[in-house]
Amino acid sequence: MERVFSEKRLEHQVPLFCILSRKVITMSRGLSFYEVEILAKTLLAEFAPPGWQFAWSNEKRVNGRCYYHLKTIKLSRHLTPLRTPEDVRVTIMHEICHSRVGPGKGHGPVWKAEMRRFGLPSNRCSQDAPDLSSISNWKGTCPKCGKVSYMMRRPRLERSCGICSPRKFNDAYLIQWKRI
Repeated sequence: MERVFSEKRLEHQVPLFCILSRKVITMSRGLSFYEVEILAKTLLAEFAPPGWQFAWSNEKRVNGRCYYHLKTIKLSRHLTPLRTPEDVRVTIMHEICHSRVGPGKGHGPVWKAEMRRFGLPSNRCSQDAPDLSSISNWKGTCPKCGKVSYMMRRPRLERSCGICSPRKFNDAYLIQWKRI
């Protein structure tokens, strides 16, 4: 399948660190905010409908979001630094595909066809699992096995360890939560 990306065209518009070559994508560190912003604005200019812009969001549970009424694509300022350059690029293109197909299409067949057109996986959610311990506000520990869990918000209900007591709540394995 032919890729729609024009890497040569990007080469003249953005600094070398943002070129979408395999060498840059396999870097062992995440991109800086500046690098992500340049990458997002470049991809928006090339592939999104006219008038769309990029912004950062403070969300901690969503990698990216497309706001049709604002004509804006937003990426999480908390999750983006934890992800690989390739995963960030795929998220940007995921949101651009939403902007191209319009509101109300969700992750349906029209959106999936648009993702395939760019040679991207048509998954609803990203497959990477960044370590959320650095951005979580609550840390829970099982008193029996010591398993650690992280949450963004204070748990409303008591929870027992899923390893020590699978499929059933048990007071003996009650997770102890601490604000971190």
